[in-house]
Amino acid sequence: MTPPRRELDKFRDDLARTYGSRLAPRTGEPAAYEVLPTGSLTLDWALRLGGWIRGRIHEIVGPPDSAKTTLMIGSMAQAARAEPRKGIGYVDLEGTFDDAWAAVNGLDLAFVEHLYADDSETASNQARNLCRSGLFSLVVVDSIGAMESRLALDKDAKETLPGRNAQVITRMCKHLGSLTRTTGTTCLLVNQLRAQIGGVGAPVSAGPYEMQHATTTRVQMSGGRQEPIKMQFYPGEDAEVVARQFRGRVTRSKAVPPGRAAEFWVNNRLTPEYGPAGINEVDEYISVGVRLGVIEQDGGGNYTLPGGAKAKGRGKVLTLLRGDEKLRAAVREQIFNLEESSADLPVRVGRRPVHPGQLGRVPGRGPRRDRVGLALARPAGRRPAARDVRLEQPPGLGDGPANRRGRDIHHGRRCPYRPGCAPDPRHRAVRGLPGMAVRPGPGPAAPPAVHGQGGRSLVLDQEPPPAGPVPGQLHPAQRRPDPD
Repeated sequence: MTPPRRELDKFRDDLARTYGSRLAPRTGEPAAYEVLPTGSLTLDWALRLGGWIRGRIHEIVGPPDSAKTTLMIGSMAQAARAEPRKGIGYVDLEGTFDDAWAAVNGLDLAFVEHLYADDSETASNQARNLCRSGLFSLVVVDSIGAMESRLALDKDAKETLPGRNAQVITRMCKHLGSLTRTTGTTCLLVNQLRAQIGGVGAPVSAGPYEMQHATTTRVQMSGGRQEPIKMQFYPGEDAEVVARQFRGRVTRSKAVPPGRAAEFWVNNRLTPEYGPAGINEVDEYISVGVRLGVIEQDGGGNYTLPGGAKAKGRGKVLTLLRGDEKLRAAVREQIFNLEESSADLPVRVGRRPVHPGQLGRVPGRGPRRDRVGLALARPAGRRPAARDVRLEQPPGLGDGPANRRGRDIHHGRRCPYRPGCAPDPRHRAVRGLPGMAVRPGPGPAAPPAVHGQGGRSLVLDQEPPPAGPVPGQLHPAQRRPDPD
C-alpha cells in the first residue's frame, strides 16, 4: 500500500501544475515578514514589525489636516531608499500633490511615476497595471474618498446609480490583493473620514466594506494632544506654527495585535531648534531610545548611545544622530530587538495584561506617556479588591462584642438586623452568598469556616434555627413569620 504522504506529494505536484504560483509554498516554520519603514520610528514601533508589510495592502485614514499626505510621502521616500532599483507608483485622483513638499520630505521625484485619474475605473486600471508590472516597490492610491465612477460623473442629476462606485472599488481591491501577493508590491490606500448623512453618529471612512477584508493594516490619523509650537521670525508679525504633533493609531492589523498608538511631530519648515521640515524622526530616536533603555540618560543631561558614543545635551545628540546613519541604524536595531525579546513578557497595567513599552492609552489606570506616545509599564500587580479580603472566623457567634468588632462572615458586611445576631437562611439573597443557620445565644464556639474565592465563606454542620423562643434572647428569625 502506498504511504499517504506519497499520495499527498503527488497530489501537490498536480496542484502546482494546475495553479502555478497560486499554490502557497510548503514551509515547516512561519516565514518572516519583510517590511518597508513608514518614515516615523514611533509608528514603526506601533506596527510592531518595523513598518508596512511588503506584498500587502495598507490603509491610512483620517480627517482633513491630519498628516496623511506627509506620512504617505515619508513612506514613499523610505521605499525609494530601500529598493533603489524599483520605482514608486502614484495614482492621483485629487490633483493636489505638492512636489516641493515631497522634495523637502526627502522624496526623490525621479523615482515617482505620477499618474492622474478622473474616475474610479481609470484609477483602478492604473493601479492594477502598476502592480502587475512588478517594477514598483510601492503603489499609492490617493485617495479612496475622491473616487467616483465614470457613469456617475456622466449621468444626469435626476438619475441614480446606487452602489456603482462601491462595485468598482471592490473589484480593484480583489485584483490588487492577488497582484501584490504575486509581485511583492506594497499598496498604500489613502482614505478620509466623512460625516454620516444627517450628521448623526461618528464619522465613517469612505469606500465599501470590502476594504476591511482586503487591507492588512489600517492606521487612523488624528491631531496630537500637545499644542503646536510657534515661533516669531520677524518683529511686528504674528508667531508662526513651526511644528505640530499628530497621532496615528493602529486600529486594524491581520498580522500583529492592533491597538498601539504613536505620536510624532511634523516640522512645517527648517529651524535651527527643531531641524528640517517633515517628520522629526531623529527626535523620535532619542525619545523612544531613552524610554526603552537603548539610550542611557543621567540626571546631568549626559547621553550614552549604543557603541559607547557619548554627548551632553539633547541638541548635541540630535546633531550626532543626524550625521551618522550607522548610529541611527544601530539604535533602531536594538529597539526592535527589544520588542522581539519582550513579546512574551506581559506585565499588568491597570487591570489588563500588556507588554512592556506599549504605545498608546491603556484601559484602566492610564499610563504616563512622553511626547511621542510611549507608555510606561506599571509594576506588576494591582490593589486588592474588597471582595478579595479573607475574613477570619470570630471567636464565637452570638456574643455581640465579637461581631461588633469585625464583620459578619456569611456575607462580608455587618448584619442588617443588629450586631451580634447569627446568620440565617434568609440571608441567601444578600449578594448571592450561601445561606447558613446558627443556634443563637451564648455557647461553644462555632465550627471553623471554609473560605472560598471572592471572600465567600461557608459554615459547615450547623443546626437550623430553633422552632420556639429562646429564653433571654430573640433572634430575627423568631420575630418574623416563616414565609413557608
